[in-house]
Amino acid sequence: MYRSVVVDPQVDRHEVTGAAGLQHNPVIKARHERKRAAGKSKMNAVGHCMRRGRLTKPDVTHQPEAVSQPSMPSIVEPVAAEIRAHLGDQLVGLYLYGSAATGGFDAHASDIDLVAVTVSEIGALDLADLERMHAAFVTGHPSWDDRIEVTYVGQATLRAFRAGGALAVISPGEPLHRRDDAERWLQNWYLVRETGMTLYGPGPGLLVPPISRAEFLASVARYADEVRQRDLRSMTPGARAYAVLTACRAWRTLATGTTCSKQEGAAWARVQVPEWAWLIDAALACRLAGGTTGFDDEPTLVATEKFVQRVAAETEEVAPL
Repeated sequence: MYRSVVVDPQVDRHEVTGAAGLQHNPVIKARHERKRAAGKSKMNAVGHCMRRGRLTKPDVTHQPEAVSQPSMPSIVEPVAAEIRAHLGDQLVGLYLYGSAATGGFDAHASDIDLVAVTVSEIGALDLADLERMHAAFVTGHPSWDDRIEVTYVGQATLRAFRAGGALAVISPGEPLHRRDDAERWLQNWYLVRETGMTLYGPGPGLLVPPISRAEFLASVARYADEVRQRDLRSMTPGARAYAVLTACRAWRTLATGTTCSKQEGAAWARVQVPEWAWLIDAALACRLAGGTTGFDDEPTLVATEKFVQRVAAETEEVAPL
């Protein structure tokens, strides 16, 4: 479905963009309310908030808005069937989220992100047996080796995740392992609840407790700060490229108040900082090559460090206070 957005050419585009930001972005809205309380006029406050966001104002005259439903990658069905068969009655719900569920999925580079909710807590599951199941699956599907992430979490822990608790995760570059920080996975739980696709069990809203968008954005801001503090020099080239794309995604999410894929974040960031487009493109190429192309030379490493710091400064400007 397509909708044409027609704007009066006599209306200032900054005014239109500012009004949209106030309506849809809680970060910009909060800043606007503080400026109004300080005595600024309505549009003066809008202008300040939009400058704080440093957003490039798109031309919204006669721009079509496409709404599409992404097709589910073919690998999802067999991996979901394997998990269901292995867990049996232990499985309460299985959910697909990330780009495979919402769009922006790259069949050659993107990961599959799943959350499996179990009856029992993680301590009661045989993790070694689960790991053997995953190893056997990628043996039969070698092109998906290191590209399937599954988080296993007990339903009681998920229901009260803010209090912490255990989970088990297998992800690119890491074997299945236990973690005791369920509270730090708020972004994942939010995405599952708000954008996840149900593969088995009830809808995610029945298992994941409510999470406000403001709470989600605050978590994104904390994660962006963690990315800034990482030692890029100790990382693999692929991990450095991932840091660039993750920073782009966090920046766009905080600036617009909406979730996005890495590709969407990268495309948006290229417009905001065109002088860094070459590095963003190099990160996308490195990701597409499985981390084997680029980001292994000193000039690119120095540029990556500068870019991550630059984006971190930008995200601070638009992050919730």
